[in-house]
Amino acid sequence: MDNKFKEFHEKMLDLVNVVATDDHYLVFNKRMPGKMDRPIQCEGKNFTLVNYDVPDEIPFVLYPEQLLVESPSFDTYRQLMAMQLNTRFALTMMLLLRFVFTFRQADVELDPLMPPAAEFLKRIRDLEMDSHTPLGFQRLLQRMSEKSPTLLKFATARHHVLEGVSYKRVTHVTTPLYEQLLDLQPGDDIDGLKIRQKDRAIFVSLMEYILPDIQKVRGFDRGSNDEAAPSLDALMRSALLIGDRLDQVRFDFISYGFSDTIHYGFADTLPLGINWGPNSLPVEST
Repeated sequence: MDNKFKEFHEKMLDLVNVVATDDHYLVFNKRMPGKMDRPIQCEGKNFTLVNYDVPDEIPFVLYPEQLLVESPSFDTYRQLMAMQLNTRFALTMMLLLRFVFTFRQADVELDPLMPPAAEFLKRIRDLEMDSHTPLGFQRLLQRMSEKSPTLLKFATARHHVLEGVSYKRVTHVTTPLYEQLLDLQPGDDIDGLKIRQKDRAIFVSLMEYILPDIQKVRGFDRGSNDEAAPSLDALMRSALLIGDRLDQVRFDFISYGFSDTIHYGFADTLPLGINWGPNSLPVEST
């Protein structure tokens, strides 16, 4: 595998927290909590990097051109991107809930805090929470399915109009849990789990603080008319919008216990602006 081809793979895999083992199979990085060494599969087969020593019975290989079209490989990669962003969104929610609870227990004045933290606490000062609130959100997370994440869902639409512009492909992002929480009435449940109204209010407020565009219709949707890879390009543009904001929240609160459990530098890693055309794509050495 030549260096340009290898660099392309490394960038794409780093975005979704995936690494290749010595025998070229793909597994989750140690930064993905609870998923170390878990093999990644595509249509029931182990996902592997291209390598001439890989046995013929492994049919799905991560060639760049398979990410540039709608294929089983691209579908798997979109799921991996969703898992990465869902994990980071969930971690950010948990860390902010713990921050609020700890701050209120310590009874600290707002003045010593950095402006983002002080503004955040002013935003939610009228909302109630107790030690059960973070546990309530954790129970919600436990109900989520890896194959169908309920914080953020990603889909690709063909020949779609977005804000009056016609695109070859549009990445459509929905937020099912947020929408369910907005509609939740007293006594209602989510997947059989009862949610207290005061917990519902703070969950909604934190989601809107972390990702302000969650309040907009199609706020995370992005389109592409790229000649070679509109599906991948649109996915990257939506991922950048979400990942960049999650990074910003982490940076704003790093002094208050946010650590590298949240993968940082998402926007720096994202290969946006690349010309996906055949003359600039990495080509495998023969």
